[in-house]
Amino acid sequence: MRPISEIAERVDAGQIVTREEAEAMVRASSRRCRGPLLAEAREITTRLLSDGALDKARALDTNARTPCGQDVNDLILASPLDGAERVITCPRCGTTMSYRPPRIRIED
Repeated sequence: MRPISEIAERVDAGQIVTREEAEAMVRASSRRCRGPLLAEAREITTRLLSDGALDKARALDTNARTPCGQDVNDLILASPLDGAERVITCPRCGTTMSYRPPRIRIED
């Protein structure tokens, strides 16, 4: 199989790659569930965001989660790699998250 950097170049150029290459490219990035956000923190984060305190909201969002760590690449690969935004649910902790997979042309 080609190196990931070469596969990425081909994908960026709109060229067709094999399913194996597409999966390798997706798995090259670690995508793990951050875990559920504590209810109290969700309310505070919402207030901070509406006040424009993005850095504080981001820090709270990062620190007020119950760690999960579930690899979600399998969930991403179960859907088309078409660049459309999707929502998935972590099978371990139930956290929902949105993601946008890369747009990859895969040979038939």
